[in-house]
Amino acid sequence: MLLATVLLFQSQALAPLTKGGSTAPSLQVEKSVTVFGRLQSDFTLSGAGGEEDASAVEFRRVRIGAKGNLSDEASFKVELDFASSSEPAKFADAYLQLKNIGPGAIKVGHFKEPFGLDALTSSRFITFLERSVVSGFSPARNHGIMMSNSTDQLTWQAGTFWDADSYGEDTDADNNTSFGGRVVFRPWITDKGRTLLHMGAAVQERKGTKSFKAYPGSHESGSWATTLTNVDTTGLELAYTDGSLSLMAEYANADSDEGEATSKSAQVSWFTGDQYRGYKVSSAAFERAKGISEGAWEVAVRWGDYDFSEVDGTSGTAKGVALNWYVDSNIRVMVDSTTVEPEVGADYGVMAIRFAFDF
Repeated sequence: MLLATVLLFQSQALAPLTKGGSTAPSLQVEKSVTVFGRLQSDFTLSGAGGEEDASAVEFRRVRIGAKGNLSDEASFKVELDFASSSEPAKFADAYLQLKNIGPGAIKVGHFKEPFGLDALTSSRFITFLERSVVSGFSPARNHGIMMSNSTDQLTWQAGTFWDADSYGEDTDADNNTSFGGRVVFRPWITDKGRTLLHMGAAVQERKGTKSFKAYPGSHESGSWATTLTNVDTTGLELAYTDGSLSLMAEYANADSDEGEATSKSAQVSWFTGDQYRGYKVSSAAFERAKGISEGAWEVAVRWGDYDFSEVDGTSGTAKGVALNWYVDSNIRVMVDSTTVEPEVGADYGVMAIRFAFDF
């Protein structure tokens, strides 16, 4: 129904104006609507729930949406996720963006807060099934207003946000609010990421509570999670690509009423052919891999740790390897093997596979 309404509006907007049986000239504004979607089907073969011999299956994401230009200066995006376990469907992105407003563009609606390279890279383009443990420090999507701008060398983003997991959810303007910003400097970038040096930093000040959660192996294998109050978070990002080789490292620190917590991760990935990770300057994040026409293979290793010992006594490390088969640019089969080593409790291994496509 949502997409039908959008397309109906679009057809009416582009129809010529008529008056008295004659056709009046319409405004010559470039408008477009694109329908898109993704599906990710996960099979956790071992390690579900932290049990070595357990297994599980799920649709990690099932999304469909529409995006486009309303005018030369305005664009929109609306996306629904049907894989939510708590609701029949919930909004992922739902925003309006206005270009050339003051020093940059203004985005208003429900979208990701500007924190973390892995967190801001779409799930369609991340290297492992789940993002690194550092991404647990990112607040992900909330309702807010953000201004941004970018050049080949510099991208900056700054905004204020209110906690809201889905459109229409009531929020208290005096609680769970945040203000944050991110700056990324690129000494060099060529061919949309074939060679790249990315250096970024982000800060966020949050009033109220904030949930920290990450999935070291797969979504069904369990997570570490805690909630902190009145949190000041800082993050550092580093990425380097040289053709098929890609390196990425992140660090995050959170100072809260309950205490201090930190996390860090590093990963290396390599395409066996002439392919490479694409990169988008406007969002300062990785995008669709380039050079894939008749398939490609990618291998990767990752290490990460999290330390909440001062807050709730939990800490641990996660070490993973990944093998990704790109059937083409839009279809991918991902296989991950991860060893999770919590400081409290037994170590366990996670083996998981994902079949994913997008359009």
